Amino acid sequence: MLVYLFLLLTSFLAALASPLPQLASESLNLAIAEEQVPIQPLRWTTQFSAVRAESVLPLEWTGGSGEVEIYYVPQWPEQRSYDLVTVANTTESSYDWTVPELSMYPEGTTFIIGIKNEYGEGNAWYDLSPVVPFRA
Repeated sequence: MLVYLFLLLTSFLAALASPLPQLASESLNLAIAEEQVPIQPLRWTTQFSAVRAESVLPLEWTGGSGEVEIYYVPQWPEQRSYDLVTVANTTESSYDWTVPELSMYPEGTTFIIGIKNEYGEGNAWYDLSPVVPFRA
């Protein structure tokens, strides 16, 4: 009987000394919290004044999730619908864009150049250039 009580007491003390097991969801939440870093808003650092046809336009920005889509929206007089044109998807913070030929768009065309997070929870972050003229 004494041996039985001794074993019972030893087991009880060992259980008290060991840490409580973590639930799987607690472990997962801790791992996610350690990996999450706040996403900074995307902001163009390029100063836009005009887009010259067939030139290379260096684009630079800060912020974002690290995976972005660069695009432009061409606009011209009497245009009925507006579509964005993807320039590139990149993980860099800069991109050299080769601008299209002048003949691709009617006279009076302007561009809005945009950037947005491609993936992840912060994909609502984006930035747009002002309306810039497209010229030779």
